[in-house]
Amino acid sequence: MNMKKIKVYTEKKFLRSVVCLTAACLLLCASCTGDFDEINTNRDAPTSATASTLATSMLGNIMRYNLSDLRSVTRFFMEDYFLVKMAVFSRELCAVQYNKFDENYFMYDFGKRSDYVNLGFGSLRNAEKMVALTDDKTYDTYKGFALFLKAYQLYYISCFYGDIPYGEAVQGETLTLTPKYDTQKEVMAQILDDLDLAYEHFSKATAPLGGDFVFDGNLENWKKVVSAFELNVLITLSRKESEPELRVKERFARIVESRPLFTSNADNLALTFADQGGMYYALNEMRGNFYMFMWLSDYFVSMLKRYEDCRLFSYGKPAQALLDENEGLTADSFDAYVGIDHTLPFNEVQTLGDQGRGSNLNDRYIFHRTGEPHAKLGYAQMNFVLAEGALRGWIPGSPSDYYKKGIEAGLTFTMQHTPGQYANGRPITADYIREHLEKPALQLTGSFEADLEKIMEQKYIASFLQYQRDTYLDYRRTGYPRLPINPSTSLNLAPERMQVRIKYPSGELSYNRANLEEAVQRQFNGFDDENQLMWLLK
Repeated sequence: MNMKKIKVYTEKKFLRSVVCLTAACLLLCASCTGDFDEINTNRDAPTSATASTLATSMLGNIMRYNLSDLRSVTRFFMEDYFLVKMAVFSRELCAVQYNKFDENYFMYDFGKRSDYVNLGFGSLRNAEKMVALTDDKTYDTYKGFALFLKAYQLYYISCFYGDIPYGEAVQGETLTLTPKYDTQKEVMAQILDDLDLAYEHFSKATAPLGGDFVFDGNLENWKKVVSAFELNVLITLSRKESEPELRVKERFARIVESRPLFTSNADNLALTFADQGGMYYALNEMRGNFYMFMWLSDYFVSMLKRYEDCRLFSYGKPAQALLDENEGLTADSFDAYVGIDHTLPFNEVQTLGDQGRGSNLNDRYIFHRTGEPHAKLGYAQMNFVLAEGALRGWIPGSPSDYYKKGIEAGLTFTMQHTPGQYANGRPITADYIREHLEKPALQLTGSFEADLEKIMEQKYIASFLQYQRDTYLDYRRTGYPRLPINPSTSLNLAPERMQVRIKYPSGELSYNRANLEEAVQRQFNGFDDENQLMWLLK
């Protein structure tokens, strides 16, 4: 076959192929026209929302961090503990370590601000949708959950900012971008009322809470959660106990007397991690490699040593430089542990870290993939709240009894979640807990201020990498524990103290200026500043 015949043959073959392919495509398109949407639908994904799927999403909003973001692992998870001087970061300067908030601190907990530019209320729209998807059998269950979610989220937002929208924050399908600001007193009153209503709905409910990955829908657990959280809110209002509208002491006593409360660590509202991709503990090595820059603070280590508290061996690990320089010094000695002073200039913090002259976080947080559950509300925490309530005379009973239950619960939690190989030769045991509770240094004395300080110190120790914001709110309210501040390194404009609030998000000036300016004028004489005292603190 000559070249001309080859060319003609090839061209004819190519044209026949094109015609066949075109015909096939047309036939395929014709046959698919009516089924295009079906073909492009993921059969494994839900195509419509249900109350339970929305409940899962909203529970996730308050329980988890965005753990897919390495920055959130290294900074967002730990910033609360840098803020209250439990831990120190040496990789880069962390503003909260030096007493300065930025606008992004805190808001990551409540969804993207673009959802609702102002204060991150966007996710609460789903609470209204969730309730709308219920029937007569499930209404009380999801209504109780929706009320709790709103109270929980807006409580913390108000505690950090002051006056916020509450009554107009979420209004069904429509989310106004210009809600009026309620006073903080009004916000707290509405939160308490909503928590009472949440408890009533959970008490009437018969259907389990679908989508609940913490308690598997058990409503008795949620009744305890609502009660424990309301006690938390009430103790935050300790400076306002004489406000007749709030009925702080009356509500506190009524809850303790008539409602079910946490009885063990198993009742904790906590996120449990797993040895699976995407479910590892927040600081696990699989999520990032910045753990070697996280150190216990000198202040925290010194407190644990003062009480001869063996949680030091489960919270941290020995300082490598001390082991290298002191022959015979072992990991089970208190002398092998030293923190880094958080008040030092940052370059000195870095130098001490580079030299290994500090105790890093315990390896169980890094290499034990399930780590420990991360509690938002807990049994130990609740008992310290009850101890303070008893100390203030709000409830009968011995402050010491509640106080020691709190210490015991905290020690038991650490014992339960520290595998033996990570205890550095000093495992916490039931015998140790009994002996520890009898140490003279731990006993309450009958002096209000001295006892309040001890209660807050023990609550502080038990809250290591737990309870998120509450330790800061306790310190801000009571002044305990006595966190050291170095005016020469503090970034606060009032360098002798920590900031007491966060400035309102700048987006408010664009979307809700009139209401914001009215609230700032009402609270702070028009000056939105991190050191202005909100109503809660006056």
